[in-house]
Amino acid sequence: MGRDPSIWTDPNIFLPERFLEHSTDFKGQDFELIPFGAGRRICPGLPLANKMVHFMLASLVHCFHWRLADEMKPEDIDMTETFGITLHRSEPLRAIPIKM
Repeated sequence: MGRDPSIWTDPNIFLPERFLEHSTDFKGQDFELIPFGAGRRICPGLPLANKMVHFMLASLVHCFHWRLADEMKPEDIDMTETFGITLHRSEPLRAIPIKM
């Protein structure tokens, strides 16, 4: 359902801002988006995932300097994807650990 063109405009394009316009919730009440399932078979890890995603993002932002590879400018970023077991960006960001 996450790639159903009758529900989402341009479903195959990565547009996280599309959720700003909708009141769609990921907790199993709205069937347009059910990444954790719904009903009796909903993922038991949903509350933990909901709390941990904020912590993990804050840790990544706090512990790394994020740079573009090879002095690239933001307008030159190649957003194409490379397929594998998971999706990868063709040109990844460079994460430089902060020395503590």
